Amino acid sequence: MAAVKRIKADIRELAQNPSSSYAAAPVEDNLFLWHFTVRGPRGTDFAGGVYHGRISLPPEYPFKPPSIMLLTPNGRFETNKKICLSLTAHHPEHWQPAWGIRTILEALIAFFPTPADSSIGALQWRPDERSALAVASRDWVCPQCGPVAALLENEKSQDTHPTPPPPPPPEALRFVVREDPTPATQPPSPVVRPEPPAVSAHQEQRQRSPHRIEDALIFGLIIAIVALLLKKYLRSNSLPSS
Repeated sequence: MAAVKRIKADIRELAQNPSSSYAAAPVEDNLFLWHFTVRGPRGTDFAGGVYHGRISLPPEYPFKPPSIMLLTPNGRFETNKKICLSLTAHHPEHWQPAWGIRTILEALIAFFPTPADSSIGALQWRPDERSALAVASRDWVCPQCGPVAALLENEKSQDTHPTPPPPPPPEALRFVVREDPTPATQPPSPVVRPEPPAVSAHQEQRQRSPHRIEDALIFGLIIAIVALLLKKYLRSNSLPSS
């Protein structure tokens, strides 16, 4: 039977790649009835919450979508009522056979913080009410599965099979970034100008002596010209008149 083969493949996938955010398994001997537990998404009103629910797979699975309901009070989905999502039996036109139990759980977690939009099985409670329900959900006990918080791995632990990093780009697409050896935040080094050598008093006097000699010669020449003019003037005034 195709459905049983696919369900067993889902069981193997969840067992080989467990997650600290969700867990699911068939109930007793019924492969078509699953119970699941999901952790509230971080950074939302549901952070810290542990929510338990049920998945009913149709005999035509994976060619027809499942029905999902929440059993733990949460303030986003009605309890014990089939909820309306794009991957549930309410919208078979959106379902894709490639989707499995893991896809259903991951999508359900992503739907928690979305607006209710008056869809079937949706609730729009206040953030403080949802936060209070998130705290209370950690003590919720399923009659069939027991304490739901014990069904999930430690929140601080990572998945045992983390997603491998992407392969490096081809050599032709790698670019070499040349860094400036001087960081932008480092101020430029000041320009050190050499100071002129010190000049002694004797050297300074020798440097100024040519100027003093020139000044003395000019002054002496002026005195000689003035004396010559004065002498000529006195001679002209001392001649007898006719």
